[in-house]
Formats: sequence, structure tokens, C-alpha cells
Amino acid sequence: MIANIKYKKLGRLFLLIHLVLNWSIKIVGQDTKCDCILTGKVVQQDTKNTVNGATLYLKGTKNFSITDNDGKYTFKGICEGNYTLVCQLIGFHKVEIPVKLSLQHVENILLNEEDTHLQEVIVTSQKLDDFMQSTAILNKEDLENTRGQNLGEALKSIVGVTSLQTGGNISKPVIHGMHSNRVLLLNNGTRQEGQQWGAEHAPEIDPFIAKNIQIIKGAAGVQYGSDAIAGVILVQPDALPDSSAINGEINSIVFSNGLQLVNSGIMEGGIKNIKGLAWRVQGTIKKGGDLKTANYYLGNTAMLEKNYSITLGFKTDKLTNELFFSRFDTQIGIFSGSHIGNVTDLQKALKSTQPLSIYTPNKPSRIIGRPSQDVSHNLLKLNSKYLFKNKNELNATFAYQNNFRLEFDAQRAGKNVNTLRFILDTYAADINFTIPNFGKEANAIIGLSAQSQENLSSGTSVFYPTLKNTLIPNFKNITLGLFGIGRYAKAKWELESGIRFDHRDLVVFRPVLSYSSNIFESKSLYKNISGTLGVCYLANSFLHIKLLLASAWRPPNVNELFSDGVHHGAASFEKGDSTLKNEKAYNLLTEVSFQKLGWKLDLSLYYNHISDFIYLNPRDPNSPNGYVLTVRGGFPAFDYTQINAKFSGIDLLYTIPFLNKLNFTGKYALVWAKNTNTNTYLVNIPANRIEHNIHYKNQKNNFNANVGFLWVMHQNRTEPNSDFVALPPGYQLVSSQIMKTFFIKNTKIDVGFSINNMLNTKYREYLNRFRYYADDQGRNMSLRLKFEF
Repeated sequence: MIANIKYKKLGRLFLLIHLVLNWSIKIVGQDTKCDCILTGKVVQQDTKNTVNGATLYLKGTKNFSITDNDGKYTFKGICEGNYTLVCQLIGFHKVEIPVKLSLQHVENILLNEEDTHLQEVIVTSQKLDDFMQSTAILNKEDLENTRGQNLGEALKSIVGVTSLQTGGNISKPVIHGMHSNRVLLLNNGTRQEGQQWGAEHAPEIDPFIAKNIQIIKGAAGVQYGSDAIAGVILVQPDALPDSSAINGEINSIVFSNGLQLVNSGIMEGGIKNIKGLAWRVQGTIKKGGDLKTANYYLGNTAMLEKNYSITLGFKTDKLTNELFFSRFDTQIGIFSGSHIGNVTDLQKALKSTQPLSIYTPNKPSRIIGRPSQDVSHNLLKLNSKYLFKNKNELNATFAYQNNFRLEFDAQRAGKNVNTLRFILDTYAADINFTIPNFGKEANAIIGLSAQSQENLSSGTSVFYPTLKNTLIPNFKNITLGLFGIGRYAKAKWELESGIRFDHRDLVVFRPVLSYSSNIFESKSLYKNISGTLGVCYLANSFLHIKLLLASAWRPPNVNELFSDGVHHGAASFEKGDSTLKNEKAYNLLTEVSFQKLGWKLDLSLYYNHISDFIYLNPRDPNSPNGYVLTVRGGFPAFDYTQINAKFSGIDLLYTIPFLNKLNFTGKYALVWAKNTNTNTYLVNIPANRIEHNIHYKNQKNNFNANVGFLWVMHQNRTEPNSDFVALPPGYQLVSSQIMKTFFIKNTKIDVGFSINNMLNTKYREYLNRFRYYADDQGRNMSLRLKFEF
């Protein structure tokens, strides 16, 4: 009965908002005349054949169209005025035509053939990299629905991808049950390097920078690096503009939970008198207060984030150069109820259904106290591409990254007891050579990568640490890699194979005693080979079948080898094992893709066997050493352990269109993971997830609406005494979104409203480390405004 009342109230709210938006558009739009229509047909000048797949856009705006099978294109909702219409397609000269729009305008275009250009070679290279992989794309429209969220939360809409959380503000992606060092992130074409070993070490990437985010599921170590065992996440900005006109957008979002405010802006253009020169600047500010569960506030969960990036590019017919700099800076409060003074109180807290009142204030605060994190990440990258006469391409990237992390302990007796510090500097170079005409119906790419890292945890030099008892010691890491990929394509079959060799040297520095000049050095050498073999059968234009076999490997990370102490952000005591060996993974993945007339089906089946799999294993809570008491309080204890494991699962996505403007989408993700040594289940594996969405889209009125239902099942594939608390039950969440687009002169405005956890459900997510202490977030409403100019 209560649920029905809530649904009725929400339905009335959505109807009211829809009526208000329609009314406001009519009032505002009475004098703007932004209802012009531009149509036409694109044909080849010599043969007069229609041209499908050509891209058209109005220079200086965000409006674009693609010709259909009859060569026709359409622009709707364009404001009156003078524009330049641009049409381009691989193998044809680009055409620019001035048009004056008033009501309905028809503009037919003739294209002349030409040789392939630089941008066309780039597209071919991208297809070579990713065609055989199981990929999913979070496109511009999908990103709009997640604006304001962090990267880990934004990716959860992809089937097979979940997130490992530490409270409400920290989230990192999980692909097929694996995360952290097994998931490689590429930020604008560069490996993101940070202290990502911890559950609470979220990616230092601003999603506002991305035009789209591509997820490669499964082992992809040959192209991107040997440690990409679970997959790769590609955060890809838009290409720099080819016009001197200045464009941009402003996003403003407010979230009800935590009263979080998010403002982000981007501006780009060129230099009128310098052909080929383009620029872009972007920035984001986020600030939020204490988060709220269904029934109480969580003390010290405020956050502040400030990011910006600058891009400068110059291109000619043969050479393209791009310089990119970004800075990500965040301060995050860690729930105060996770740091408890003694083991007895800790055990009481773990058994309690709600934290003590001292940790659940009556009203939210925007102050970030201790414990907390203070993290910044700087990335400087130079990318150069050169196109040879034979269409071969040389691509070189040089990058420097600095990751600075402070983790503050809770205050004890009015004193700041301890602070963890990590400073990671990374220098990297990647050189790829693409050969599009390697042979008849074949192409290839070869590459070389090199990386040098230094981590400073104590002292002023990596080689001269001062503290023995840091969680992670000082270290130096040098990696070299060499790979080659070849692809052979016939009418219905495509075959791809690749091989990669990697070599890594690790040196760890630790004083024998704190502040001693006697420094202990531990040297380790790791090397191995990765390989892939994939085949794709193109049954017809709408049905594809893929089969991929891959091997990958990963050396143990420093935290897995040498951790020894309290990890403040995760509120746990962690112990490493210096005898750990390389992980070796063997992956089998098959995928069936069908798409026709709005119907869509993507089915993936995968199996991973990982020898010497490394994971953070909770100690037996009933054993004497299950909890560790330190001067900083009592904490649950974990050990890095090595076993043989297998991961298998199913990803299913389907879309069913009905009633013209409606479609129904279903998503299913199931993961099974076992220790094959003992035939027992692994911990921290995502529970089965089922998601259904009903989506309404009215292009004529520029209106979208979506209602989503998420069912996360109880994770019953676990072992007794494998965790410190009883596993939480399954839960169901309801969400909804509406969005309306309208125009005022040359400005496009999007207005969106959404509600997550609409029914304010009380629940605890199994993959949230702080489920030990508190519930997950309650209802969260958001209002989004976006201005494009």
C-alpha cells in the first residue's frame, strides 16, 4: 500500500515537471524560431549513386547527421541563421557549403573521390585495436544520465561491470569479478598510473572530460599491457575542433543526498589566422556534505573535488601533435564509524544494525574531518602521429604522471596519531607503427612501451627512506614491453592474433630500523609472454559471432608483497607476502551480437583460469588474530594470499522495441568464482544482478524518460566464516529519469531530473567495504542543467 502511494506521488511529480517544461518551452520559444528543418541527399558526382554513411555537421554547433541507405540526411530543431554545412566521408573530398536557414531548407551535396586522409587512417587503426574484443560503449547520451557521478558509478550501467565501494564517495570499477591492478584504465590514450592497489583508491579521472567511455571485457594484455587480465577502460575525449569558432558547454547538477553541487564547463576552438591549431579547456568543481542512508546521516562523509584540463593541438596533412595536461584533486571524508578504539567495541559495531549515535549526526555537515583522504593526480602528455605516403602511421606518446596521496588517521585523545603518504612519479613512452596494407586482406600493428616508476612513502629520496613501518615501502619499478598484432579479413571471416613480451624490474628500499642509514634493498625480476587468437564470423549485416582465446599475466604489486600495517582509507590491517609469484591467466570468451530494426541482443560467455591468483583474504573472525589492536584502534585483519582460481560467467543485454517510442531493455550479469585448490568459493565476488529499463523517447518533442528496476540477489556462493559479518540480503532498487531539450537562439539547453533509490530502500551492498559499519545511500534526487553554445 505504501509503495503504491509512493508510485502515485512520483507519477504526479513527473507529470507536473513534464507540463512545466512544455509550458516554459512554449513561452521562451515564441520568438526564437528554432524549428527549422534542413534536409537533402548526398550523391557521388561521377556515378550519381547515393552515398550512405556520410557525416554532416553544422560548423560551430553540436548538430550532426549521418546519411541513411538512400543517401538522405535531416537536421531538426535548428535556429534561423547563416551556417556552414560540412559533409565528409572516407575516400571523398570534404565539402563545405554556406546555407541560410529559414523554416525548411533542402541542400543536396555532390562528393568527389580522393585518397585516404590522416583521420581515416586513425579510424582504421582503432578498428584493428578493438574489433576482436568484447566491447561496450558508454556513449554521449549514456554519459549525460550519469553526469556528476564518479567514474566507478558511471560505469555500472554497463552489463558485466560493477563497482567496489568504500562508502558513498569512493568507487572503482569491477569487470567480471576482478578489479584494481587487473583493470587497466587509459586516460586520453595514456595508462592511468596511481596507487590503485587499495579498495578505496578510486581512479583519479574526471568523467566530464570524456566524449565516450569504451570498456573492453576480457584479457586484452597484448595491445594495452600484460596486466589487463580483466579488461580495459578507455576514457576518450572528443577530437579537437577543426574550426576557429568557439564552442562550449556548461553542466550544473545538484544532488539531494549530501546536498552535493557539481559545476563543470568546457570551451574549445581554433586560431583564425593559424590553420590547424586548436585548443580546449575544461574544469569541474564538486562539493558535498554528509551522505544519508534511508534512516540516518553518516558522519564525516563530506567531499570536495576540483579538476581541470588543457589541450593544445596542431595538425597538417601528414603530422598531428597534441599536448594535454590534466589535474585531478579531491578531499574525501572517511566515515568516522569505521575507526573504532578497541577490538571489543569493533566487534559490537560489526554486529550492530546501526552505528552509534556519535557517528550519525542529526543534520549533515560539509566539513571534512579525520579520517580522510587528500589525493591529487597530474598528467602531462605529448602525442605525435605521422602519416607516410604508403598510408603507414607512426604514433608516439610520451607522458609524465605525478600521484600524491595523503591518508589521515582518526584523532586519538585529541592528537593526530598517524598519516600515510604516497608520492608516485611515472615516466612512460609508447611507440606504435600501424601497417594498414600489410598484405592482401591483412594489416598489422607493432609497438614498444617503456615505463619507469618511483614511489616515495618516507624520507626525501626513494633510495633513502626513513621509516621502517610504512604500509608501503619506497620502490622503483622499470617495465619494458614489445608487441605485435596482425589481422586477416575475408568477406565473412576475420582472424586476429597477437603476442607480447614484458619485462619488469622491481627494487624495494626499507631501512633496517627507522631513521637508520642502513637501507635494505629487495630486488625482483618478472617476465613473461601474453598472447591472443580471435576469430569473428560475420553471418550478415546484423549477426556477428566472436571467439577469443587469450593468455595474460601479472606480476605481484608492491602492496601484495610488502603491506604491513593499518590501511586508513579501508579501515583494515593488511599483511603482504614477499614470496608471491606471477599470476598467469587463460581466458576463453565467446560473444553473439544481433541488431536489427531496433531489436538488439548481446550474449557473452566467458571462462578465466588464473594460476597463482592473488587476493586479499579476510582472516577467520573467530581466530585470535582475526582482529588486530594497534595504537590507532582495532581493525579487521586481511592477508594477501595466492591460490589457483577460476572465474566464469554470463553477460546478457537485450532491447525490445514496442509501441513506436518505447523500448524495453534487460541486463543480466552472473559471475562464479572458485578456489580450485579447495573447490571453495572466493570472497568479494559480485552477486547476480538483473536490471530492467523501460525507455520512452520522443524525438519530435526532444523528450526522454526512463524507469529502471535493479535486483541484486543475495550472494550465497560464499564459505562459512569467510567474512567478519553476515552477508547482507539481496535488495531491489527503483530509479527514474526524465530529460527535455529545447533551444534559445543558438543555445541548446538540456534539463534533466532523476531519482535513484526512489523508494528509499534500506540495504547494504556486498561489494561495499563499509557495509561492516553502515547502510548504503538512501534516496538521491538530482536536477541537471546543460547549456551548449
